[in-house]
Amino acid sequence: MFSLSPTKRFDLGKYPRGQSRSVLFNKPGLVNVYCDIHSDMEAFVLVLRTTASRAPRVNGAVRAPRTCAGHYVLKACTPTGT
Repeated sequence: MFSLSPTKRFDLGKYPRGQSRSVLFNKPGLVNVYCDIHSDMEAFVLVLRTTASRAPRVNGAVRAPRTCAGHYVLKACTPTGT
């Protein structure tokens, strides 16, 4: 996996099945992530400077963070933008 995005450039290289690598996203912005083996695999990581965001669980569920009372807008999208 690799990214050429200005927000975070990295190349994790190739590694054996069962191993993992990690990347620290320390700057806000959109990071496009690609697989150098499978050209149809891609991911989009939106790095935000806020405590009011959450990543989905493995099953796709998302739990909203504790926030102050009020009205909020939840935005979610797929690679097609919907």
